[in-house]
Amino acid sequence: MQFATEWDLSSTAEPKGGIQSDLRALAWRHRLSAYAFVSLVLLVASGYALAEQTPADEIAARSGLPASEVNALLAQCDSDQTSMNFCAWRDQLVAERELRQQVERQEHEHPERKKALDARIAKWKKARDVSCEKAARDEWDGGSMKPAAQAICVTAATKEMTRNLMAAAARKSP
Repeated sequence: MQFATEWDLSSTAEPKGGIQSDLRALAWRHRLSAYAFVSLVLLVASGYALAEQTPADEIAARSGLPASEVNALLAQCDSDQTSMNFCAWRDQLVAERELRQQVERQEHEHPERKKALDARIAKWKKARDVSCEKAARDEWDGGSMKPAAQAICVTAATKEMTRNLMAAAARKSP
């Protein structure tokens, strides 16, 4: 039995018969361009890179600071305002990741609920962000503590939502 070693994507007629023809038919039906394939590979690779990225790495990437400097700031959260802001940001990123993981677990277990859950989380995030921005502004009136206060508020609200989702999932489990 001979297997196809290359796919001819230039053919416009759908081939018929045999394993080699089945492979050609598959290639004909899907017509993946080189660009689409490369884009898919890059998307998957970037997803793995982000999944493996630590909060400190993510903060370094977003802030433009070297990872060593970010790690130094995160090692001494109470040393100055910048460290406090970065630590609050780190805690917010961790809480967001935990929420995302809980949402993904629920979507995996109940794919029929994905659309409703995504809409609920998106609506909740908008309300959370508005509420936390207002609370931080009211409390700190644009002072240097405002970014940390806002991040602390977002973190607390996100952790609460994660707990609520976990509790709801536990109640709905058979």
